[in-house]
Amino acid sequence: MSILQITKDGVFGEGSHEFGGSYVPEQLGRALDKLSEAFEKYKDDQAFEMELQYYVCRASQPTLFC
Repeated sequence: MSILQITKDGVFGEGSHEFGGSYVPEQLGRALDKLSEAFEKYKDDQAFEMELQYYVCRASQPTLFC
């Protein structure tokens, strides 16, 4: 069994047996590319993780409207 190599475009396989990729409208594709870049930038950022946890905690607090 071999390990498949996935390209930056999300395609794997060889020759006529290529699979994957992205099937979204061009405008949505650009937004998804920006989202992917932001994720890669912030996924290991400790300050971002702490701020995210702060907001998750605050957002899950009961309010007068609940």
